Amino acid sequence: MQEQQEGEFQLSEYLPIGRFNIIDGLVEYEDAIAGSSYTITGVDGDFNWPTTADDASYSGIAVWRGEILNTEFTLQEVIRLFVGGESQLSASIGSNPVNLSFDGKANMLSNLFLSGNVDLETPSINRIKEFLDLDLGGYSNLESIKASGSLEATVETLTLTEANISINENIATGLVNITQDEIGNIALDGTLAFEQINADIFPKPSDPSEETQSDEEGIESNFSSDLRISAKSFVSGPLEFSDLAASVTTRGYEWTFDVGDATIFDGHIIAQLGERKIEDKYQNFINIDARDINTDELLKLLPEDTPSLTGVSKFKAELSTNYNLDSPLLERLNGTVTLEISDGSITGLDLSDIIQTSKENEKQQFSLNPNDETQFSTLLSEFTLHNGLAYITNTSIQNDGAEIKLAGSINLSNDAWVLRATSDAENSRSVVMGGTIKAPLILFSQNNPQDVPPEVQSEDQDNEVSN
Repeated sequence: MQEQQEGEFQLSEYLPIGRFNIIDGLVEYEDAIAGSSYTITGVDGDFNWPTTADDASYSGIAVWRGEILNTEFTLQEVIRLFVGGESQLSASIGSNPVNLSFDGKANMLSNLFLSGNVDLETPSINRIKEFLDLDLGGYSNLESIKASGSLEATVETLTLTEANISINENIATGLVNITQDEIGNIALDGTLAFEQINADIFPKPSDPSEETQSDEEGIESNFSSDLRISAKSFVSGPLEFSDLAASVTTRGYEWTFDVGDATIFDGHIIAQLGERKIEDKYQNFINIDARDINTDELLKLLPEDTPSLTGVSKFKAELSTNYNLDSPLLERLNGTVTLEISDGSITGLDLSDIIQTSKENEKQQFSLNPNDETQFSTLLSEFTLHNGLAYITNTSIQNDGAEIKLAGSINLSNDAWVLRATSDAENSRSVVMGGTIKAPLILFSQNNPQDVPPEVQSEDQDNEVSN
């Protein structure tokens, strides 16, 4: 049936096959190892393979999981596949959830193997999840995805090189690899380089009010990923980073965004944020290590009536949130922050003047004055966040050999605050300030400084202070 001539495969005989018209067909497939089965209904199409020496082609429609599929393929010199050779394959699948086209080669020497160019497009990742019955963990917030490149694929592995990928209109180039084991676990890894990237392409925090099917059945998602990414520009809400080098990993519904380095506010930041499972509940976390930060630029994110703070800062934060989503984020933060600022000033108030001129045991109203400032060579601070309260400890402001110490607390939900300020200058006194940012008060002043830091009181007392 075949002859070899100069290493080329040739047919010396052929068998007639024919043309087949399929009407309302049914295809059933069962994978005993993975424990899954599929049924394709409403198959209407035309399959044409005149002889074993000819090309084979198919064109038709079918219904799978409620979606209509338009399928076409052409396979050249089909007989090559059955004798260990390669055949040229052109194929396309069109549907509402996904459109896919392939042009390349196929062989079945040891397993089905495809090599060629591929184009894929979906309007929503959720449509893909439902259509293919996939559980992609935290990746439920992605919308349109387009991908093209050079594909090499088997039943277990798919590798896309020289890839051009658009995710929610964020465009990247690189390499993507997808593997699936015998029991259906899916792993995604790769390297992608973006010009600009928006944070909306990353996994979103879970909503504890929306239990997934996996949660109800006590089964974790079988999807994991490990993507290395870079971007000239990275935008997350009001923040814009440059020269981002990071990775995104997911294990089921747990995920981590690990920033190896990024530039923001004239400085550099290393960070790790994500979501982890603790005792059947998911908790968000963020760890930050920043240096050489332009503090004035950073604080422009705060309301305009907040006292401005200048200087070069470095800070570390280890924070997490509880899962009462009825409360604002600031009221759910817990953790610690350490801060060091050098060669700067606090514009709006002169702490030394307030400490020296305040009247003993007399409440006084004062306002932030843009002409007043507290200059310092070093500002050191540590504070602890707990359910919306910031407890300030070990805070000192140093300049020209003098030192001012601060201790107290701030209610992040309503801007109520109370701080005790003391100076090591001669004839110093202890001044307790409070109220709100818009209506600050000197609550009282004492000649004998006290070491016990004041605290923001209960909500009723906070309102009394604010009024």
